[in-house]
Amino acid sequence: MNTVEELLACEAARARALVERDYGTLAALLADDLLHVHSTGQVHCKDAYLAYVRGPLAFLSVERHGLKVTMLGKAALMTGAMSNVMQPPGPVAPVTVQSHVVQLWTASSTGWRLAVFQATRLPPMAQ
Repeated sequence: MNTVEELLACEAARARALVERDYGTLAALLADDLLHVHSTGQVHCKDAYLAYVRGPLAFLSVERHGLKVTMLGKAALMTGAMSNVMQPPGPVAPVTVQSHVVQLWTASSTGWRLAVFQATRLPPMAQ
């Protein structure tokens, strides 16, 4: 497996961990100094992000499209589209959020870790 394939596998594992609520796998993929900027502008460090995803909001699906990986030495920039379907708490319909995402992955002695995640919400598609 080459480096780009490894990174794409890490991102697929991150998405799967969110949907399956596999917090151990998710935590292992995140750098200790994670900076996570949601499409709403909310900013979390690693501990705050893990607390957020353990909350009542459920990720029903996390899909990535058109991922591009640019190697930067011992780091990699990953960009592409993301579509999340989430179930807010309470008796409400699921919400779909389309975003463009920029991620910075860094190499560690134990593998690739997500150090920066920034999502920008895209406007709804015209019907």
